[in-house]
Amino acid sequence: MIELKIPKEQIVDAMKSGNLDVLTVIPAEEVLDKGLRYVRSIIDETETKTKRTAFWKYFVRTWTKRFDMSLWNVSQMRRNNVSMTNRTNNPLEKYNRDFAARIGAPHPRILVFIEAAKKEAHSYVKLLNDIKHGRQSAPAHARSVNVEVPGEYTAFE
Repeated sequence: MIELKIPKEQIVDAMKSGNLDVLTVIPAEEVLDKGLRYVRSIIDETETKTKRTAFWKYFVRTWTKRFDMSLWNVSQMRRNNVSMTNRTNNPLEKYNRDFAARIGAPHPRILVFIEAAKKEAHSYVKLLNDIKHGRQSAPAHARSVNVEVPGEYTAFE
């Protein structure tokens, strides 16, 4: 969306809970028709039609053709009552950013990388031992969120 120069406010709107993420919980067989029409009806698409059309073409090409929908759409798992805990990858992104900052270069020499990885592993082993022996508390995690299919989607024609 950013590469297409879609305004930040519209990106934020599209990414709000209950908007674009609805496509991950509705029946996979409905994503390409009813799902896309529903999401387009609730997000702000006042920007030029060309930019939005380019985004939706990218979405369909990448997330329904290149990658199987079962990789990101959990409707079948929900039908089968599979217990799921879903969190974003933000903690992983933060870890990668912090680790890269400790290394100090985008493409370090292999020995620099190995040394940093060894230090990182040592600090995690120490943390786990400290938690195990009560010297430290385990880090808190964000609550998981259970996204349901909105009633508005069910009623949408």
